[in-house]
Parts: sequence; structure tokens; C-alpha cells
Amino acid sequence: MRRELASSFATAAATAGASSSAADALRGWWDDVNESPQWQDAAFFSLAAAYALVSAVALVRPPSLPPLPAPSLPPRG
Repeated sequence: MRRELASSFATAAATAGASSSAADALRGWWDDVNESPQWQDAAFFSLAAAYALVSAVALVRPPSLPPLPAPSLPPRG
């Protein structure tokens, strides 16, 4: 029982070390992306294109509301 417990602790410690290095790798990747003007421009233009697409769909497809009544004009004369 003690050997199984010790081996499970050793496995957990090795996994924690691997996840720590993975976290460091991800953190380093984010720092590279965060400091890169190309990535910032790409993110900005991607969001702008998505917003433009949503806006175009909203303009082409009107909301499903009843139409407004025509204004009544005063009689001439």
C-alpha cells in the first residue's frame, strides 16, 4: 500500500512539473502575441470584419416587428 501511495505521489509530482512547464510555455506565447503589432492588427481586423458581417446581416434582414403605421396627413384645402 505504501509503495502504491509513493508511486502515485511521484506521478502527481511529475505531472505537476509538466503542467507547470506547459503553463510557462503558454504564458510565453501570450507575451509574444501581446507584444506583436501583427497579432494586434490581425485581431483588430478580424473583430472589425465580424462586426461588419453582423451589421450587414442586420441591415439586410429587418427585425420581425410589425411595420409602423403611415402618418395621417391633414386634409388640404
